[in-house]
Amino acid sequence: MRLFVAVEVPEQVRSAVAAAIAPARERAPRLRWVDPAKYHLTLVFLGSVEESRVAGIAEAVSSSVQGVEQFSLALDGRVGTFGRRVLWAGLAPSPQLSAVAGAVTASLRPVVAVPDGDRPFRAHLTLARAGREPVRARAAKGLAMPALTWTVERVVLLRSAGGYSVVEAFPLGA
Repeated sequence: MRLFVAVEVPEQVRSAVAAAIAPARERAPRLRWVDPAKYHLTLVFLGSVEESRVAGIAEAVSSSVQGVEQFSLALDGRVGTFGRRVLWAGLAPSPQLSAVAGAVTASLRPVVAVPDGDRPFRAHLTLARAGREPVRARAAKGLAMPALTWTVERVVLLRSAGGYSVVEAFPLGA
């Protein structure tokens, strides 16, 4: 199973972002644009994991978010690239999100390999990836992300298999 731990992006934010990037999609049709229904904020990427490890992963994530209150996130208007591979939308700094990502990563290390566990956490919303052409700055030119805020109500363990499906959800502040 290909798994990762994430924060969901609500429908109203996904719709507004999709509308904001429509001109860029027309300017750069060869990029692999993320389907807005799949927008999420990855906290920890796990990659391919044996199904027998899912219960331990879920237990680790659950314990790492226990007692964490719901918190707000906001798009900060930035659009940028990671090299020539990824086009992203930025989020306003969130100590709560960073703390959750760190706690989840730390809780998972004894349970499963965390491929990017030593990289610093960089909160972003992936908009597109390089396809038949690299991501170029012109794809982001003139893009203005809407200033939207939402409440993070849960962290989810997601499975990637063509689309994303929630394996387990971990409510915050419950």
